[in-house]
Amino acid sequence: MFLNCDESLTNPECRFILLTDVPESRPAWSRALMLTMIVIEIVAITAGSIVTTLAICIMARKSTIHPNFSRIVIVFSLHFYVLAASRIVLMMFQTELLDV
Repeated sequence: MFLNCDESLTNPECRFILLTDVPESRPAWSRALMLTMIVIEIVAITAGSIVTTLAICIMARKSTIHPNFSRIVIVFSLHFYVLAASRIVLMMFQTELLDV
């Protein structure tokens, strides 16, 4: 179905819209899938935090690496903690632990 179109379909506002019945997924299956994905994400965030912490500790203690390079790697590695915090907050909104 075309929306906001004339006969020649040259209107820049012309859009094609597909209207059809969208089948609903089974609630129990959908909930199990969502919980599985959340558990996988929590495990990935935990593993990433451990690896990032180890990498920062190694880079901070290495004396053979130039200090400026070590600082650059540490700063870029710290971005994972920002990612983890934002994903956890977003996860709380997705699971409705926090309300807008």
